[in-house]
Amino acid sequence: MSVAPGAATRVPVAVSVLLADHVDGPDRTLEVLAAFPAALYLADPQDPSRTIAVVTRDAAVPPAALVLPVERDRAGLVGLARDTSAGVGGGVVRIGPLRLVPSRWFDPRPRPPAGADPSAAARRLEGLLVTDAVARRVADAVADAVDARVGALRDALDRRDPVAAAGAGRELVGIGPGLTPSGDDVLAGLLATAAVLGRAGVDTRSGPVLGAVRSAVLDIAADRTTLLSASLLRDAVGGAMVSPAARLLLALLAPADRRDPSGTRAALADLLALGASSGRDLAEGMLLALRLAAGAGTDAAVTLEPAVPPPAALRSSILRPSDAPALVATDPWSPR
Repeated sequence: MSVAPGAATRVPVAVSVLLADHVDGPDRTLEVLAAFPAALYLADPQDPSRTIAVVTRDAAVPPAALVLPVERDRAGLVGLARDTSAGVGGGVVRIGPLRLVPSRWFDPRPRPPAGADPSAAARRLEGLLVTDAVARRVADAVADAVDARVGALRDALDRRDPVAAAGAGRELVGIGPGLTPSGDDVLAGLLATAAVLGRAGVDTRSGPVLGAVRSAVLDIAADRTTLLSASLLRDAVGGAMVSPAARLLLALLAPADRRDPSGTRAALADLLALGASSGRDLAEGMLLALRLAAGAGTDAAVTLEPAVPPPAALRSSILRPSDAPALVATDPWSPR
């Protein structure tokens, strides 16, 4: 992006509805957490539970993100982050000389079709993960620890044991290196997929066990993991997903007459390309939720967190997955 020296440059961006209160609220100072060619992560010192991502249009889109209308080779995000002041409020996000102004809104919570079949989706995803060599975790001490804890969580979910599931969920929080540890990614995949299935009307009959995991994770996330990962876990509880995961889940839950095997494999490939192991860990969590729904027991149905409304004046410009699923899942700048 070209920036005139000494001048503020307005840039139109697509904005997640999860950020409506921050963007439309009073001015706040933000701090730069991390910068990469395709993504800049900001933290709100007044609200440690919220991080804000600024990503290029060719990047995977996190749930709480602003999407620039340029690709990573033109964004200059790494250079922009150096010695840069940032803030949000009054309808704009400020990063150094840039003024990021919402021109459209998107919802990162996918809405699958009514009558979605989690059993078929679980079989398809399990088959894809088994046959995809990239999806196999490289063995090391951390991976072994994550696998053991995931196994304990899977067993507790299968038994519909809220106490054991809560304990297994707590053991996963913060396990692994990086901005989003492996254990957190598994939990995010589980919690987001379960919320999406509930929104689609799938009676998972697993409310108590999922509620126990959700409460246990959120109670300790702020103290046990990174700011970014804690924020993503909170968003996952409401059914918000990073864009490749949303696209994969919609593909897996598509009715038989609308399934696209090549599109599903492409969505999985995009998800597995995330980070060193984030994509695989998210997929593993998604599979846990699909298996849980497929083998529904006798507990109360899962409940969802309240939706986050966008500013009233901009509701008409939200990109809705129900209208065009690919918009949220791929490029919020695509024509509607």
